[in-house]
Amino acid sequence: MRQRTAKVEETDARKKFSRFKKEEPKAVKELKKVGETETLREIRKLCEYMNATLDADLGYVEEKLDLLAYTADDVEKFSIMMKELEGPDDRLVALSGFMQDLVYRCNDDNFVIHTSHLRWPISFTIIGHEKTVTVMGDLIAAGDGMDGGKIIVNGDVGVVGEGMTNGEIHIEGEYGGGGNVVSGRIYHKGELVVDK
Repeated sequence: MRQRTAKVEETDARKKFSRFKKEEPKAVKELKKVGETETLREIRKLCEYMNATLDADLGYVEEKLDLLAYTADDVEKFSIMMKELEGPDDRLVALSGFMQDLVYRCNDDNFVIHTSHLRWPISFTIIGHEKTVTVMGDLIAAGDGMDGGKIIVNGDVGVVGEGMTNGEIHIEGEYGGGGNVVSGRIYHKGELVVDK
């Protein structure tokens, strides 16, 4: 269910920018390779399963993630490994949804996610928890439907805060536009630009 919602959100974000010319993918930043532990192998297998089909059994994936003992450090390392799982841009929805589930189901509260090495940016939001996520790179969308927590983006964002009902988003790069924010705060380069 969460995956289908992400597809709609990503499609909506792309529509908002259809009047702009197609942007070429940015040069990707090379990050140091990560040694793959047993935990990271299990996380990778679950992500590959989700990436294989848009009809993946999300209950199965969520159940398996709940059984894994992983940390915020594992989430950061997996974000570096995402480069190896990148496929056509229609699979970005699966990567976005999977990364959001990975953060949601982890017991830690502070996360770092790397996206600067990806050909195409993913989207990220926080729903159902009060965690802090720092993104090192760009996002196609940040905070869609967000209901708490804090997202710090050290990069550019397409659409910010669409349907956001709570929380904070901090953008250190540029952004394409604000969404329909119901409630929450958005900062651009330290300046409060939305306070509802």
